[in-house]
Parts: sequence; structure tokens; C-alpha cells
Amino acid sequence: MHHRRTAFTLIELLIVIAIIALLIGILLPSLGKARSSGRELRCMSNLRQAHLAFTLYADRSRGYYPAQRDPLIYSPDDLEVRTGRATAGEPKGYWLWMGRGMRDILRPYLGEFTTAESPGVMICPADTTPDDAYSKTSYAYSMAFYRSVADINSLSSITDQFGSTDAEPHGHLAEQVRFPSDKILAGEWGSFHRPVRNEFGGWWDHFGVRRFTFADGSVSPLAYDEILPANDNNPNPNLTKDGIRGRDRR
Repeated sequence: MHHRRTAFTLIELLIVIAIIALLIGILLPSLGKARSSGRELRCMSNLRQAHLAFTLYADRSRGYYPAQRDPLIYSPDDLEVRTGRATAGEPKGYWLWMGRGMRDILRPYLGEFTTAESPGVMICPADTTPDDAYSKTSYAYSMAFYRSVADINSLSSITDQFGSTDAEPHGHLAEQVRFPSDKILAGEWGSFHRPVRNEFGGWWDHFGVRRFTFADGSVSPLAYDEILPANDNNPNPNLTKDGIRGRDRR
């Protein structure tokens, strides 16, 4: 009488383990690429929603893009003031073109509770910047959309965009953009999806790839060398030559 064998031999177990290891080796890179692609798609969706928020803002502002004097000042209806986290009239210490300024002025069109605690579309899923650095904002707004062409052309260094507080804001209409498919409206602050070792994180860096939304609503990634030199000779959409009338894409 023959007994049916119910256990694996050592060789059979080793073969099964080898097959599993091979499958894992094949699948892991694909899973990594899928996660990376998912983060990129979500980021591009965020930027499309940001463009929609700018459009809704303009619809409620007689067609004008957001414009405000830098550095920003709290107003009584700011969420931070209403919730007791700040005092009306207290300087914020940052500029409208920064993500925190962009978020504050677009909040009614992004969601009332779009904050550092609930960043929503203002955070790129690939952004690993510490939470306390930029208040969980990954995107910035081009200064060219709220400063005059002459003013932008007068700013010739990186520090000029931080220190020029005496210039009046200059609102622009959408029809004043001469090259809407080539003028960056907003985009990633850093090269989040393709990290580079020596990147500081600003638009003026000569490193990496960033995703941008343009004035026409399109969204696409641009490497630093695909952006025309701005007035500070860097790939900096804040200081685009001829401001809103200029172009950023080569």
C-alpha cells in the first residue's frame, strides 16, 4: 500500500522561494514607477485646480489676477485672525508670490479650510520639505502677474524679489498676457519629483525639473534649461523679462 506524500522536499521549497524572489524583483520597480506616476498625476491635478482658483478669483475681481502689496498684511477676515492665531494688521513676513501668500488670497476658491493643518491641493505628494519650512505649501505664484512690467524689468537679482516693498501692486487682466501658453502662472517651488543633491529650492535654481501651470491653463513639467533666463539671469518665472508680456518657455 502506497502512502501519498504531503510535504515539500527541501529542493521544492528552495525552488518556490527562488520563484517568489524573482517575481518580487520584477514587480518592485514597476510598483515604484506606478507610485511615482500617481504622485505626478496628483501634482498636475493640484496645479489645474490652482489655475481654476485663479480663474474664479479673476471672475470675482473684474478680470484681474490677484495683486497685493508685499509683504502681506493680515486683514480682519483672514482665517488665522478669525481663529485667534494672528492679529489683524500684523505683518505676515512673506510675499504674495510665495505659497503661503498664494494660499491665503485664493483660499475662498481652494476651500475655506485650506491651511497648514489641511493643505489640500497646495501640497505636492512628492514634496519632502519639512512641514515647518513653508507651512506645507509646494507651489508659488509668479510675481509678474501683480507687478508692472517696468517694475519687474527693474529687478535684476534674486534678493530684489524679497526686498522691494515700496512698489505698488499692479493688477493685470488675462488678455494682457501676450504668450499665455508660455507664461508661467504658478508651479512647484522645488524639483520634488526628480530630487537633485544641491538644490536650494527656489525657482532660480539651475537644477531639476518642476511642474508648472501656464496662463492658458495647461500644465507641464519643465527642466531648468527649458526656461528662458529672467531679469536675474536665472530660470525664474517671478522676474520674467517684460513681466506679464514676456515668456518663460524656450
